[in-house]
Amino acid sequence: MNVFKSMTPLPYSEFNLSNPNKTKSSFLGTIGYLVLGTISIPFVWLAGAKGVVSYIWNRKQQLILENKKKIIQSQITTLQGRIQPKSTSKNNFRKNNREINRIIKNAKKQIEVLDFTINKNRQNFIASLLALTPVLGVPAVGAYLLSKSTNIQETGIRGGVEAMAQKIFEGRGSFVRSIFYALQGKPLSEFRKYLPAYLLNKIENPQGTGLKNIKIPVKIGINQHRELHAITIPARSSAERQEPQFDPLKPTVVVFHGNGETAHCKLEHANFYQHLGFNAVLVTMGGYPGSGLGVKTSEVTSYQDADATIKYLKNLGVNNIVVHGTSLGGTLAFAAGELHSDVVKLVVADQTFDKPANVAVNLLNNITGNYARFVPSALIRGLVAGSFTTGEIVPGVAMKDGSPYRTDGLNNLRKASVLRRGVFAIKAERDHFMGREGSIRDGFKENFADDLILARYKSLVKNSRKSHSMAVLPKFGHNSEVGGEHCSWFNHYTRLQPANRLFNDHGSLAYRQSKPLQDKLKKIFSV
Repeated sequence: MNVFKSMTPLPYSEFNLSNPNKTKSSFLGTIGYLVLGTISIPFVWLAGAKGVVSYIWNRKQQLILENKKKIIQSQITTLQGRIQPKSTSKNNFRKNNREINRIIKNAKKQIEVLDFTINKNRQNFIASLLALTPVLGVPAVGAYLLSKSTNIQETGIRGGVEAMAQKIFEGRGSFVRSIFYALQGKPLSEFRKYLPAYLLNKIENPQGTGLKNIKIPVKIGINQHRELHAITIPARSSAERQEPQFDPLKPTVVVFHGNGETAHCKLEHANFYQHLGFNAVLVTMGGYPGSGLGVKTSEVTSYQDADATIKYLKNLGVNNIVVHGTSLGGTLAFAAGELHSDVVKLVVADQTFDKPANVAVNLLNNITGNYARFVPSALIRGLVAGSFTTGEIVPGVAMKDGSPYRTDGLNNLRKASVLRRGVFAIKAERDHFMGREGSIRDGFKENFADDLILARYKSLVKNSRKSHSMAVLPKFGHNSEVGGEHCSWFNHYTRLQPANRLFNDHGSLAYRQSKPLQDKLKKIFSV
């Protein structure tokens, strides 16, 4: 039985980590958050005052948006009245109604964009007014924002703190974003010194391998493009002396790298897929070394990269694609699967996360060990979540129905829940970033991979291995590969070696020995 067809995807509105994994609050923890709330009163008051002044100052702009919405709604009503009944002659009926329905569809998309902006402005204004309430401002703002958000994991007082922190830090966390995109703006020359010699040799001397460095055009607006660096490697040739050529009729894997990596780090991944008869396309995120000079890497640019890569392959005639995302690359893989379900047949979530906020809390908990209870998880979640804007339109990227694709704060849970293709998760037992086997501290299950499978299939996590949708890497740390985690760069600059390397085994890529993944690929692609 095909497990992908037999399970119903879970609507995101019904999936909330605080539901199955409710965080336990202690008396001491509650007192701590009350103290924290008291200390934050002046900061909340200042944020509230700024919000009220900003709303009043921009009230004219808000009225313009509301009037524009009314005008468009009036136009839709008028157009709907012009739709001809089916009794009219066939040709006129089809031609007239097709054009009217097209205009109405575009108008409704405009209303959707306006509604989002109008409602967000109103919520900000109400929260700002509540923040000015003497003494009760902090809990009032927290409770209000908690009632309006579906993206909060904590509950009770902690939930209010998380929601409030998320709103205060919204769009301001440049430092947090710089950690998640560690190589943004770094020159390729600086990064190359962290690559193993044998990888450099393979890149610089590709004769006989078919390896090519290419540039993929990325649309970023009307008549605006940038270029993305990628490496293409064709499937193994049956002729021993013949250099392999990229055959679009063969299945193709697109590999998206992790935080401190580039496409160069994924040659071993390509080798694994090559042996199974796949072409490989290794992509370097825009703004990373050697890819898109001057680009500031962000959630928006990463989704543009994912979309452009799949479109590039479609233009070549490729229609059987696997997207494999390691760590941070999982967000690009899920986005590619959501945007192009017609050609993306499988998403491989390789040691990736559910939401960035949980990565930060989980890592701190694992590093602090017995002192994890003193980590202010709600505040950290709010800070990290607020650093990534949700609902922002991604220029040049659209859904199948033509509606603009929007940011979701790197929320892989949301993407997994709406996906209509298969998801295969890979998790490491000793992963201090994405969870540790058997750890239930702070409400986490064994690993974020379990939550992604649950979001996609609405099935019990304990059955995921039996259904061939997960592989486990025993005794391995996060992204354990030849050359070191994240090609040694992430460790070198963040100095997290003790936590990240504690249980690491620098063997060959462990998932190459993963029979479940190979079986899944063979079943879907008949390779």
